[in-house]
Parts: sequence; C-alpha cells; structure tokens
Amino acid sequence: MTSSLPGGVQAAARSPEAVLRDHLDRRRGGDLEGDLAANYAEQVAVLCKDGVFHGKDGVRRAASILESRLPGATYSYDLVQAEGEVAMLNWSAKAEGGARTYEGADSFVIRDGLIVAQTIHYSVRSAARPPGGELLEDGQEEVFSRTAVEHGVVADPLALGPVESGLGRP
Repeated sequence: MTSSLPGGVQAAARSPEAVLRDHLDRRRGGDLEGDLAANYAEQVAVLCKDGVFHGKDGVRRAASILESRLPGATYSYDLVQAEGEVAMLNWSAKAEGGARTYEGADSFVIRDGLIVAQTIHYSVRSAARPPGGELLEDGQEEVFSRTAVEHGVVADPLALGPVESGLGRP
C-alpha cells in the first residue's frame, strides 16, 4: 500500500529511518501539520502518561500537552535508531522559562512509510530557583540542590535531582 505525500513522494518508498528523520526535522522546524500529513497514518495510536490518543487529532493533543509543559522549548535528539519497523528516540528539551526534561524517550512503529503507533515518555523539571529567586545557569542545579538541603530550603535531597525512571528512589 502506498500513499502520495507532498512533493509526489510515495509513503511506502520511504524507509523507517527516512520517516523518523523527516518527522524530527519537521517538528524541530515547528511544522506539526506538515509532519502529520507526511509521516502519520490516519489511525495512528499514541500512548503516553496522559492517556491513549487516536488519529491525527490525538497527535495534535499530545503535542499540545507537551507544548504546555515546555513552552517554546528547544529540543536535542540524543539517540535515534531504527530496526525494521521499530524506531526509538531519546531526547531532551529546555523551555524558554527554564523548565526542562532530560529523559524524553519515544518509540515508533512505522509501516508502509507512515507512523502507525508511538509511545511518548518524559518528565519535566521546573527551573531551579535559589532562595534569592534568580534562575540558575546550566550546571548549577546540583550545587543549588546540595545548598538548599543544607539550609533547609528543600527537605528532600532528591526533590531537585534527576528522576530515575522506573527505578524509584535508591
């Protein structure tokens, strides 16, 4: 089964790697609608901690939730790999207000040149603010976390530290 994409490219002619790269390029460029038209199946299923979303409207909803949590974010794609029809992406993001995620992970099932299923996982950490209220620069969060505990600003030493996904606290 093939379908025509913008520019006359046939969806089935594209490898999963090509679909994933196009998806990432379009998202980084802010082209959600172009991404949906070129890379997503009509009946795509998206699974994330906020629920299960169906179809392209479901992708729009998941994207809207992410944007609300990381407004104006810039994204880094830390690991991109594919094997057969399955692909994986590890990503991180930093929002305009300083909120960030370090552990974004998406998985994809890509068939006939289109994404038919996607899982999305991420945790957002708010911008760390020292007692004076200034935002910290990159690399200062660990120092602030230790100092905040020492001065009783934060009772839980892990409250500002990284979250170990799926492992719980040591």
